[in-house]
Amino acid sequence: MFKTLAKIFLCLFAISGILTSLFSLTRTINPLPTYATSHCAITVPSLPIESGQSIRVMVSTTLNQGTVSINLDRETQENVGGVFITIWAPVTTAYADMTRSTRASLLFDGSMFPPGTYRFTANFPNFYKVGSPSEPCTSPAPFTLTSPSSTNCILRYTGIDILPNITFKRTQHFEITNVNPSKAYIVQVYDSQNNLTYTSVAKQGNGPLQFDPPPSAFPEWGGAYTIKGVAVSGALAGSVPPPLLISSNGSPCDNPITVTVTEGQPPPVLVSGENPCDTYPPPNGDGKITKEDTCPTALGDLKPELGPFAQKILTIGASLAGAIALIIMVIGAIRVLTSGGDPKNVAAGREMIIAAVAGLLFLIFSFLILRFIGVDIIGLP
Repeated sequence: MFKTLAKIFLCLFAISGILTSLFSLTRTINPLPTYATSHCAITVPSLPIESGQSIRVMVSTTLNQGTVSINLDRETQENVGGVFITIWAPVTTAYADMTRSTRASLLFDGSMFPPGTYRFTANFPNFYKVGSPSEPCTSPAPFTLTSPSSTNCILRYTGIDILPNITFKRTQHFEITNVNPSKAYIVQVYDSQNNLTYTSVAKQGNGPLQFDPPPSAFPEWGGAYTIKGVAVSGALAGSVPPPLLISSNGSPCDNPITVTVTEGQPPPVLVSGENPCDTYPPPNGDGKITKEDTCPTALGDLKPELGPFAQKILTIGASLAGAIALIIMVIGAIRVLTSGGDPKNVAAGREMIIAAVAGLLFLIFSFLILRFIGVDIIGLP
């Protein structure tokens, strides 16, 4: 009776263990949804801003979860029953696709921003909480756009770096505001020695003008560069004006910008060295590789010429082949001597000796044939 109860108990224990394992496996394959709290933030690197200047907005998230809607609102005062209250009227809405990235940048055209007080708000869809509404993003404080401080054209930075440092090998973004429709405008980049590294195509002065100097405009890691905006004749629109014409007829814009390339991955440092095969004349060679030079290696000194090099390699190969053949013959002889009259061991040892001798003879005749054809017939050295 006791044995029967024990068997039943063991069976029930085994069945419960199997069911527990299957349940754990199911939870692993189809895990329950994670109710993580999503979060996003928007920042405006280019504050403070004047009216007419485009605004670069950076969006960052903790999770990749779809599209973030970014709203630009303007503060207005509305009379409600004799009381003025603040109303944030929507100006425009932009969308940032965050399904494959946790960062994005959007550029709002400055032509839609007359002087006034503005704010950015954003909503982030929360896919990890089923049925929950979109969560508001952390937004910067409201900011005020003032009228331009100058009647002259103004150069602005609209990239994603935090000046004065910019990222190596990244296309940068600038704009010229406060433009004259009858003029054309260009952007120039100068290095610390005042050498011109880039001149953009001239653009007609219609609204804020965007310019995107390529990475080649900032070629040196750690280098300092000055970016200048210049107003030129409207007839030059669509072309790259020559430097002489720019210096004689151009009018500089306000706010030249100085940057330093210190962000991102620096270029590899190339270290100069000596060629180990440059040994003639001794002791340090002459900077050229000739037939008198030799390359010291673990296999001996090799000549940097095809003929002597091949001869050296063949000599080394023949030596190795001969050593291997000798080892095989010794092993075969040992097997014959220790066979004790066993026909199988005697035959196996004899076959090893015959194979080693045949391979050695083949190697010798191959060298003789190659030497006869190459030296005696073709006349190779």
